[in-house]
Amino acid sequence: MTTQKIYDLLDADQQRTGAAVLAVSSDVAALAQFVDEIAFLYRGTIQYRGPASTIADAPDPIVRQFVRGELDGPLGEAA
Repeated sequence: MTTQKIYDLLDADQQRTGAAVLAVSSDVAALAQFVDEIAFLYRGTIQYRGPASTIADAPDPIVRQFVRGELDGPLGEAA
């Protein structure tokens, strides 16, 4: 199954039941298409929590680097 199909099934179930859905993924681009709000967890700390549409412009450089897929930045230094 594709990621989009899984998100479609989760969305349909959420619409039917009204339940909250918690999705965990490293594919932020696909996840941002599915959720309204997103949280980014790094080393046990929430680095970003807010609208999925603005995560690529988050003030935290770790979040921006991960979401944008950049090679240079603090994640390379943290290794």
